[in-house]
Amino acid sequence: MHIKVGQKWKTRDGRTATVLDHVVGSPYPFIALIGPDYRYSVTQEGCESVFSDRESDLVELIGPKPDLIAQVVATPESTLPSAPDLLDKAAGHMRERATTYDSPGGERSMAKTVAVFNTVTGHSISEADGWLFMAALKQVRLFSNREKAHQDSVEDLVAYSALLGECCMSGGLK
Repeated sequence: MHIKVGQKWKTRDGRTATVLDHVVGSPYPFIALIGPDYRYSVTQEGCESVFSDRESDLVELIGPKPDLIAQVVATPESTLPSAPDLLDKAAGHMRERATTYDSPGGERSMAKTVAVFNTVTGHSISEADGWLFMAALKQVRLFSNREKAHQDSVEDLVAYSALLGECCMSGGLK
């Protein structure tokens, strides 16, 4: 089998799977998607990593056919999230964290965090300084592995940047 990112395959049970990504060095180097959200890993031979009835094994290439692959630009980059995708993900994280940690009104933990920090250290940083610090942390983590970006760091950086902007726009630079 010659599995490549961007191909569509018929599975053993007749569904259509799209190859989304290639993970070098993994025993299950391909990530496939069936339907809107069933992602799973497959071997170079097209076998699914979940050892059930192997219903999702890749059995027949639907497209692009091997003679068309050279004409199709199907790189892992084509499956990466776009800027609007990252904004949506960051907004989702903020809503989830607001429910988990703060209030239904949204993420509002930085003012309390800065107040505690200032009390403990004797410093006097602002809420905006706190968001700037968190954005810097995520940037450092993001650039610590130049081979592959850490998606959580990217999404958090987007969220912290939005929170910093909101804070600054509401007078938080004082």
